[in-house]
Amino acid sequence: MWISKGRGGAFTATERTIIANLAMEIVCDAYSVPINQMTSPSRCRAQVALARQTAMYLSHVIGQLSLSDISLEFNRDRTTASYACHSIEDRRDSPIFNAQIEHMEEMLHKNITTTLPIGVQRRINFQRFVRRKAVKRSRSLRRLREWP
Repeated sequence: MWISKGRGGAFTATERTIIANLAMEIVCDAYSVPINQMTSPSRCRAQVALARQTAMYLSHVIGQLSLSDISLEFNRDRTTASYACHSIEDRRDSPIFNAQIEHMEEMLHKNITTTLPIGVQRRINFQRFVRRKAVKRSRSLRRLREWP
C-alpha cells in the first residue's frame, strides 16, 4: 500500500528531521566529528565540511529529502546542499571513497527501515531504486564528456 503525506508524497517535518539526524549520526561516527558542528552556522574545518557534505548527500540520495528540506535541517542554503551532493558525487570516482560512501548508504538504509513507519520505508525504497538508475546514468554521461 502506497502512503503519501502532504503534497506529492513529501515528508512531514518529523520524518525529515529523523532522516537527517540518522544521516548525521552515521557520518559523525565515520568521520569522528561532533554532531553539534554539523548544523553550526560556521564553516569550520575541512573535515567537518566534508562530513556535513556527506550527510547532506546521504539525506538526499538514500533518505530522498529534497534539497530545500536538507537546507532546512542543516541550517544552510539550498544551493549549498546542491553543491554538497555534486561534490560528493564527483569524489565517488575514487574506489576507496566510493566504498566508504556505499557502506554509509547501507547503514543509513538499515537505520531508516528500523526507525520509520512502513509507508515511509516503501516510499524511500521505490524512490531509491529510481534515483540509483538516474545517478548511474548521469555518472556515465559525465565520464564520456571528460574523455580526452
